[in-house]
Amino acid sequence: MHRHRMAIRYAETASLAAQGASILRARGGLAVLASAYIVLLLWNYGTVLAPLFEYYGLIYEPPTSGFAAFTFACAILPVSWLPIRQWRPSMILCYCLYLMVYVPACIVPAYNASIPLDTAAQLQLSLLAAFGFFCLSYAAPLGRIHRVALSQSHFWGGVILYCVIVMLLIYVLFGFSLKIHSFDDVYEVRGAHQDVAGQQNRLAIYLLVWQANVIAPLLFTSGWVSRRWSLLLAGAFIEIWLFSRTGYKHFLLAIPFLTAVLLALRGLQARAIAKRLCGGFACMVALSSALDWLMGGFAMSSLVVRRGIITPGLLTYYYFDYFSHHPKALLGHSILGGLFGSPDTIAPPFLIAQEYFHHVGASANANIWADGFANFGLFGMCAASFLLAAFCWLYDSASQDLDRRVSTALLAVPAIALSNSALLTAFLSHGLGLALAVALFMPSQRGKHALPGRSALLGAKRTIQRAAMGSSRSARCKHAS
Repeated sequence: MHRHRMAIRYAETASLAAQGASILRARGGLAVLASAYIVLLLWNYGTVLAPLFEYYGLIYEPPTSGFAAFTFACAILPVSWLPIRQWRPSMILCYCLYLMVYVPACIVPAYNASIPLDTAAQLQLSLLAAFGFFCLSYAAPLGRIHRVALSQSHFWGGVILYCVIVMLLIYVLFGFSLKIHSFDDVYEVRGAHQDVAGQQNRLAIYLLVWQANVIAPLLFTSGWVSRRWSLLLAGAFIEIWLFSRTGYKHFLLAIPFLTAVLLALRGLQARAIAKRLCGGFACMVALSSALDWLMGGFAMSSLVVRRGIITPGLLTYYYFDYFSHHPKALLGHSILGGLFGSPDTIAPPFLIAQEYFHHVGASANANIWADGFANFGLFGMCAASFLLAAFCWLYDSASQDLDRRVSTALLAVPAIALSNSALLTAFLSHGLGLALAVALFMPSQRGKHALPGRSALLGAKRTIQRAAMGSSRSARCKHAS
């Protein structure tokens, strides 16, 4: 008996040691990929972007070797606690924040000649605390959230009916076009769209963005997973239509981004997905640099690296610098305006654009931590992390019965919005809240009929027909009376 117990203890110890070694190897591989991403990002920043965009504030100058090592340590340290044990859908938010906000906000100010190193170090430590606080949420076990799971026919009938109604509304208000504009022409298209949008109800703008950020990705991803190509093409069609009418580049780029995310989600092993995401971002920076070198230009680096990665890092410093020396905004231009008011006459994004870029009327939107610091300092950064962590826990708990590829992809496009907007804006305007609502009503996707097949789509068609017949009868009764 004693020997048997000893054998069991030895086996348990050996199993724990093997698991620990496996996790260490996974984190080591992730650290290598993250390091490659950081090196490629710095190379692109210093050799491609800084010489061209010095007027924009991108003034590249390497710091001392000691501070460079400190910066690299701050940028790579979160790899030691990034979640890699079991994939949760909200982890797409975590990794996008790390790669698109945290890393550039650590390295861009440190390698900028116009920024004092002590201020850059304060920003790095503040971000380290805020991001670490956010990642703590993945140590908490998920709860059981009661979902109002609809049947396949009712859910997809509602989605398709909603989609048709919203697209008809968009057609009436903004028109129809499938022209793929060059990225040099989108600003003219965007300006024309904003002139029209300024005359519309705010709800119409919300519906348009929700359609591009949540509903179209839902159709695209569900079609991908279930091999219902009509749904996939419908999602792509909506994104192209909305891009052609608004000029918002991220609507068009959502298609390749969703494709890359779905490819990364193969197997749903968290360690492999984490490596694919870090490696994918590193390849994206390298490919942008290579294409620019081959074409003799800088368009890809400007679009992908400068706009999507470097600028959020620079803006984070600008927010940190300005509101370290001026009164905090206290959400005076937002939900707490009636309680606190605001020390400034304009909102923080317009204030930063005016102060650092000398563009009156422009909006320098930043990420959740920059906005949190602008409103309440370091406490605001940690509060933003806490609120986002609470949302992630709720979303992951509610989506346990869903296909994780679909529930992850629902957050993919709003995840990009978090790098350029405040948390409340991302929740209301960019679709985080709608994604949670979809997860609460989506039918359970465990078992044989996991995703919409022909029968579900036929049921959706019958649901729409019944709704149309009901509205027609009501109209006739009203006319008769």
